[in-house]
This record gives sequence, structure tokens and C-alpha cells, in this order.
Amino acid sequence: MSFMGPMNWGNTGSITVSEEQATKNAQDFVTKMGQEYSIGEPELAPGYYEFMIQKDGKDYAELDVNGYTGQVWYMKTGTDPS
Repeated sequence: MSFMGPMNWGNTGSITVSEEQATKNAQDFVTKMGQEYSIGEPELAPGYYEFMIQKDGKDYAELDVNGYTGQVWYMKTGTDPS
């Protein structure tokens, strides 16, 4: 049985995107958001890497990177404190 969540579109094999590449993809995305944003350490989930985006030192949103394609998926989880 395989997990077919939002970032694991039917893939059942080992992920092909390295943690380093996923981190680069996430950082490139967050850099475009502005200097006040940063990312935390990645957590490996079934088929994707999960990052928390911080703004002013507080969790702001979640960013996932597909472990097969490297595609970035942004999910707003909180409210903008500014």
C-alpha cells in the first residue's frame, strides 16, 4: 500500500530529489518572498520534504517540495502578523 497524498501523486518508488536539492528549491522560493522570511530544517514525509517558513522568528507557513519532481507547494498556515 502506498501513500497518495498531495505531494505523492501515485509514486511508489524511492524519492529521487535529494534533501540538499529540496532545500535549495525551498530556499529559492522563500528568497523571492523577501528578506524577512527564512526556512527551517526539512522533515521527510512520504513522497515529499516539509519545511516551515518563518517570518520574524515565528512559523508563518508550510512549504513542501515533491520528492520525485522537486516542485514546490506553498501552504499558508497562519495569519500575517504585520
